Amino acid sequence: MLPMESAVAPPRVALADVRRLVVERADPIAGRCRYLADLGARQVPQPILLARRGESFDAMLENALPQPTTVHFHGLTLPEAADGAGFDSIGPGERKRVRFEVKNRSGLYWFHPHPHGFTAEQVYAGLTGLLVVTDEDDDALDAALALGPGNRLALAIAEARVAGGAMRPYAPSVEDCLHGWLGNRALVNGQLDASWIVRPGWVRLQMLNACLDRSPRLGAAPDAERVQCTRVAGCFPRR
Repeated sequence: MLPMESAVAPPRVALADVRRLVVERADPIAGRCRYLADLGARQVPQPILLARRGESFDAMLENALPQPTTVHFHGLTLPEAADGAGFDSIGPGERKRVRFEVKNRSGLYWFHPHPHGFTAEQVYAGLTGLLVVTDEDDDALDAALALGPGNRLALAIAEARVAGGAMRPYAPSVEDCLHGWLGNRALVNGQLDASWIVRPGWVRLQMLNACLDRSPRLGAAPDAERVQCTRVAGCFPRR
């Protein structure tokens, strides 16, 4: 996992600092979309949100898409009014205030759209957000591993159909509807050919399968240095 160049890591933002979360088109021609976190003093596109167990979220969700959408905080234990599971969509140009307390234990969670009839299209278009929740158990694990700077990564693995050097928009055929929408290139945190430089020692990977219809098979490249896998919280030591 030591490439010549490293991908730009998504910016990390405290969940409690978000005042407005905007769902918008980043590229209207290609149909690519993104989340934009408004912190008041600055705006951060496609952030990885960080939360401590017990912290609160109180922000306005704003839909700048030409379609209805929701923001579903997948995996969190939330009241129905804050869940965003598709029963109460936000119309184009509309807003909705959402408030909740993070009650779940540490782990990798994610937020994504869940509007009826548009979920797959919007997730494929790039609306995949990561939420890392920490607590005392999480702190203890990081301390035990003595992780080097940059050796803890939150990764969303997805796929895209790429032709002519460009990602193709979501346009499923009848066959795709029957067998699933499968891409021909992998995306990690929204990037093609993504790679990160890590330091010798333990590397902690928190990974999300954000593919629409595929369960990725992960492994090391044939010429990679030896990587040992352990069952302890998904940690990968590197020699």
